[in-house]
Amino acid sequence: MRQAPPPDCSREISSTIPAQSRRRSFDLTGAGIPLEAIERIQTARLPIGGRLNLQLRGQGPLLAPELHATLRLVDLKFGDDVVGSF
Repeated sequence: MRQAPPPDCSREISSTIPAQSRRRSFDLTGAGIPLEAIERIQTARLPIGGRLNLQLRGQGPLLAPELHATLRLVDLKFGDDVVGSF
């Protein structure tokens, strides 16, 4: 079952698929995504916290698109220690 995003988290996806074309383009933006909600990166010994902002753009053939991404970690936390924003 898919969880709804927290109220202070935003996601936006747009895509362009020209008629009669095998080329695609897309733009994915996410802001304020809580790292605590990403189960795959959590461990009992060292929980990870903070917020993730991302922007992913791509274009080209469906099986081999060219991708450009920007990631920002805000208030990254390992256990109880805040290590900063990157």
